[in-house]
This record gives sequence, structure tokens and C-alpha cells, in this order.
Amino acid sequence: MSVRCKVAVISISLTLLVAKSATASMLPPADFKPTSRTVGIGLGYGGGVAVDLGIERNLSAGISFGYLAAPIGNRFDLRLLYQFVNGESKSLTIAGIIGLWADTGFADSPFPFLPPLEGGFALSYPITPQLITRLNLVVPLFSPRRPFDIFGGPAAGVELGYRLRPNLEGTIGLNGQGNLIGLRFHI
Repeated sequence: MSVRCKVAVISISLTLLVAKSATASMLPPADFKPTSRTVGIGLGYGGGVAVDLGIERNLSAGISFGYLAAPIGNRFDLRLLYQFVNGESKSLTIAGIIGLWADTGFADSPFPFLPPLEGGFALSYPITPQLITRLNLVVPLFSPRRPFDIFGGPAAGVELGYRLRPNLEGTIGLNGQGNLIGLRFHI
């Protein structure tokens, strides 16, 4: 990642510190609220940004874009989450995930006509009011590059989140966009 890109990510992070409450980084969060509007940024094997919007009581939609270092390439996904179990801030929350995803490596695919789908489950469990664990078991239902999909689809991953401030959560983990650390803001 270039110095200019790093400076832009840090500047955006500092600017967004005045936002409201927070949830997950770039990982699609199972523990969303119906009125959620979140923006996340992540850094690691690459960088990226994600936006998730609560649509109805149990339904959320999101999009993410990540730049990953070669040979993986850039990735994006469009996804829907449906909450089957809402543990709120006291117990396990379970959501289903379905989405479309792609990366720049798809251009070399021998099967460009097959849709790149991802699907699975998102789990969220609060350890304390400030500390939360998340695990998204999401697999590419079709991947032109299956041998190199070590991260799975973009919505896959595991993270440990800590509420740094009422408006900011920091995370550490690994997701399908290659992010190791992240910040998520509620706007």
C-alpha cells in the first residue's frame, strides 16, 4: 500500500472519531440493529472499506471493497444478512449471509459465466459489554480461483472487537478481505 493511501486511511479514521456508536470492522456483523448505518475500515494484507445498513428488524445489506496485495487482487462483495437469533447484548446472535463477490483474478477464470456466490452464517457473542467475539463461517459457493481462496469469501472471518469509545470499536482478527485490524463507526 502506498504512503498516500496510508495517509488517506489514517485521515479518514481520525475524522470519523466524532461518529456515534460502533460494531464490527469490515466483517459483516451478525449483531446489527434495524437502524444500523455503519462504515468500517480495515488494514492487513491489504486495505478496505465496508458499509452495512439495517433495512428491517432482522435484515441488513452491505457492500465491501478491499485491496489485497498480489497475487490475490482487489475484492468486493454485496451481501444480505438475516438474523435468525437476536441475542442483543447478552447472548449469542446468529445470522445467515448470502451474497455476490468477485476479485480481479476472476478475469483469468476458465468459467467466467458462473456466478461468484458466497453463503454461510455469522455468529456474534458478547464476552463483556465492551468485548465481543465474531465468527463468520462463509464459503465461496463458486470460486474461479478455489486453490488460492485461503481467506474464503470476503464476508468470512473471525475477530475480537473492543469498544474503545461509545462511537468506536477496534478489532483484531482475519477476514476474507485480508484485514488484520479494523475500526467501525456508526454514522
